[in-house]
Amino acid sequence: MLNEDLVSLPNWLVLKLRIEGEEAIRLDHVELVSYEHSYDIRLVQRELRLRDRAGRETTLRSRRFVTSATISATSTRQSSTTSGCTARPPATRSSSATTAPS
Repeated sequence: MLNEDLVSLPNWLVLKLRIEGEEAIRLDHVELVSYEHSYDIRLVQRELRLRDRAGRETTLRSRRFVTSATISATSTRQSSTTSGCTARPPATRSSSATTAPS
């Protein structure tokens, strides 16, 4: 029997990025400095670099791994780094989620 169910992962679409406590970043308020996307058979990676109106640059990185060898095993990692903040040195935040067979 073939199992074609998708693995349940956190919904990153509701993620809001705030820099120095300001309003959440909106795509119509930033300049896209660079974008890279790469993938092989199991790993998808993305990196976006944005510049906001205050001149701060934020890099968003995403990595997702899925394998069909173990149908319910997958991993995702999201991270962000912002430079040009006035109050502190560049900040890096990351989160990850992994599911495994039960």
